[in-house]
Amino acid sequence: MDKKRKGEFNEDEYKRQKLEIENLRKELEKSKEVITNLESEKSKIQLDFNMLKGKNKGDYNFLFEYANNGDIESQYEVGRLYYEGIHKKKNITKAVEWFTKAGDSGHINAQNFIGWIYDTGVDEIKQNKNIAKLWYLKSAQQNDATGIHNLAILYLQNSEGTKENYNRALYWLKKNASNGDSDSQREIGVIYRDGIGRGIDHKEAIKWFEMSVEQGNSNAEYSLAKMYRDGKGVIRDINTAIKLFISAAEKNHIESQYYLAKIYQLGDLVEEDLIESTKWYQKCALEGDSRAQYKLGLAYMNGHGVDKNMVLSRSWLKKAADSGNSYAQYKLGYIYYSGDEVEKNYEIAKKYFFESILDDNHYAQNILGTMYRNGYGFKVDFEKAFYYFEKSAKQGNISAQNSIGVAYNLGEGVEKNERLANEWFRKASEIGELVSVTTYDSFYDLQKY
Repeated sequence: MDKKRKGEFNEDEYKRQKLEIENLRKELEKSKEVITNLESEKSKIQLDFNMLKGKNKGDYNFLFEYANNGDIESQYEVGRLYYEGIHKKKNITKAVEWFTKAGDSGHINAQNFIGWIYDTGVDEIKQNKNIAKLWYLKSAQQNDATGIHNLAILYLQNSEGTKENYNRALYWLKKNASNGDSDSQREIGVIYRDGIGRGIDHKEAIKWFEMSVEQGNSNAEYSLAKMYRDGKGVIRDINTAIKLFISAAEKNHIESQYYLAKIYQLGDLVEEDLIESTKWYQKCALEGDSRAQYKLGLAYMNGHGVDKNMVLSRSWLKKAADSGNSYAQYKLGYIYYSGDEVEKNYEIAKKYFFESILDDNHYAQNILGTMYRNGYGFKVDFEKAFYYFEKSAKQGNISAQNSIGVAYNLGEGVEKNERLANEWFRKASEIGELVSVTTYDSFYDLQKY
């Protein structure tokens, strides 16, 4: 073979050198990326160090200096300071301003934070789902699981409920689910279970719930448990359902804890077990659930599953009442109204009854009627008594219906009307309680819930 002359083009050599240059370029890009990451980590470490010093000294001025110089992480942290009211007075508008600076530069947490603020509406920032959607989209486009999930939920909640929006929601949820996000997997299951934007498909729902359960998602365990309990998409299997409820409850899933407490209390699907019931009410109550706090208060009041203890009963009822539970407010009011192991106190009783009727509680309405009628804690006022009895009676309270009948029969707080009196007595008797048509009987003092 003839030797190639000097200077003659060598295609193989050219390709080799080109490949070598390309590899060198890639290595350079990797090095630049490593240097950028190292600089970013250095910045974060320095920021964390300065923040620690700032927290110890109560001085965050350095953070504002960094933020004003364009440091994205500092801009996000300044936003949090304004949001939480640390160092500066709480100012959501200022928080959004700084989150926006960071978010515009690609800070994912800032984007999600702004999205959430507009999604829910916080203080002076009014709810705006469209703005929320734009910020969640920015986060989602960076493949952030939280942003994707929140964006999908917004599409599902869209008031127009168009098929296009449902398809968009499913697209983003499946994108997240394919990356192993258990919340999105569970949400897809809900879509198929409830037929949101499409026909109901219980078997498809089961598939997605199971996928999420495999990752230990307690919400999915609760959803799957209900499917097994009701035999939807699977053969009804109470044992599997209970196991799933327990697994979720042990992860502090409040609805599962409360459900287990109820079924053990009532002997529904399981053998009645008041000790087991009270155990789950207590776990749920400790998580701050006012329903469970109320039920635990009743358990201590009646000695169900625990030793009777009126001090603990009042304590748990008060926790529930302070959280706005109208039944706990009524029950606590009744304790002071009746003097049940406490000194009778109509003023405290009235306070709780008036709180309870804010939620239209008919037991409290009825007892207030009784108090106005008999002059307990008030001057006798038949008109006000009638007002509260009527509100309670219209919700089906038998005692109040009888009281309305008596009021019409005697003309107390209302013009005498025998026909209306009999009508209200008939309503009460149809529900199964008959009382005297001319006198007030002791049933007024037997209010129980």
